[in-house]
Amino acid sequence: MFTIERISEILKSTRFQLFIIPFLFYIQLITGLHSINEKSRYALILAIVEDRSFIINKYAHLTRYIDVSLYNGNYYSDKGPGLSFLGVPLYIFGKFLVNSGFLLFEIPFYIILLSSLATSLSIVLIYDTSINIFQISKNASILTGLIYGFGTIALFYSKSFFSHSFAAFLLLLSMYFGMKVTKYDENKESNLFVSGFAMGLLALIEYFPFLTIIPLTIYLIKNKIKKELLFFLLPIIMFLGIHAIYNYVCFDNPLTPPYYYEQSEDMSVIGYYIRTTFLIGLYGQLFSPFRGLFFYSPILLLTFHGTYKFLNKHRYETFLYLTSFVMILLLFAAQEWWGGNCYGPRYILPVIPFVTIPIAATIEDYKSNKLFWIVFSILFGLSIFNNFVGAITFSHETFLSPNPIWASLLRVLDGKIDIGLLGHRYIRIIYAAFSLFLIGQERIHNLFKSKLQTKNL
Repeated sequence: MFTIERISEILKSTRFQLFIIPFLFYIQLITGLHSINEKSRYALILAIVEDRSFIINKYAHLTRYIDVSLYNGNYYSDKGPGLSFLGVPLYIFGKFLVNSGFLLFEIPFYIILLSSLATSLSIVLIYDTSINIFQISKNASILTGLIYGFGTIALFYSKSFFSHSFAAFLLLLSMYFGMKVTKYDENKESNLFVSGFAMGLLALIEYFPFLTIIPLTIYLIKNKIKKELLFFLLPIIMFLGIHAIYNYVCFDNPLTPPYYYEQSEDMSVIGYYIRTTFLIGLYGQLFSPFRGLFFYSPILLLTFHGTYKFLNKHRYETFLYLTSFVMILLLFAAQEWWGGNCYGPRYILPVIPFVTIPIAATIEDYKSNKLFWIVFSILFGLSIFNNFVGAITFSHETFLSPNPIWASLLRVLDGKIDIGLLGHRYIRIIYAAFSLFLIGQERIHNLFKSKLQTKNL
């Protein structure tokens, strides 16, 4: 039952604040659908709601007929359909509000909320994983969650309708409940079901991260989860069945995925990046100014010490994280690792939490070291800056430049800022008022508590 005291306790909780404050910040950055990747998924939503069909012929022009699949003379989205399925009720809700005269937001705003929601929930999951799985202190766990939410490309993709933010959340969720099974004896079946449900939904949204089911299954079996494994596999089979039905309806074959017939964009404009090799792909994803993970987020350099510490105390869990990260990194190293018109190494965003969480151990080890906090502040500040300048701009020319961070900064200095709701006066007032409320909620909680005690007397 939601009493005043219970509501006050929820508002007071660390988890709620770790969720709501980033979420309110992210939604202020939303400016609409810009890339053809986003519009391909949006076209499928339009077709489902408006035409009761998966055929997007009427909406394929939104993508300039790129990032779509062409089969038997009909256009389809070339993306996994899961995110579009999740966006359908939000589209209906947004359309209802707009048709009712509530014109503060356009309909795509409500759909992009999925990404803002996923990134905010991922911050909470990183916090819970650090505390419950790796036994890290509360303060270090909070800081680690914020590193992911504001110091990585998760900040940029929280305002976009790409699939990577939601894929990262689902992968985190699946891994978290999978590891809980081996750490705690209670609720094994339900934890395995949640882990499998998240992994199955991931298969419906983004394909390559789903391959991490291999190391996760090995991890579970290695930890003597065998008879109960069915609870993990059943929801995965269910979602794979849903995808097979979708494939059959669209392409007359349950095993033919949407991208099989995709119409791709000519990326020769990128120059030598198109003539890639495996080593260029590794360098490009990790260190290059163009898409380098550690260039965009130098704070992640602290993961190396933390990973070493985790290997000593949590060997299997660390191997699970490392294997998943390296698997996705290598899969894209020799192919289209640059990701087209985007900001940062978007293809590896779903596994970035796995190199973020070990930073908590680094913070624990050096929490009393003043020099560490100086270095930490510089790295974190630079990471926030690098990702924020991208989040407040959107330009295809900028994102395809050799150094998108520098190009974005020049665009900001030139006054070409894409600030979304940050520019809306009433939204700023609401956000500031709510932030002050959260800051003062301890006094509010104590006030309710004292009143209840007085009433009981």
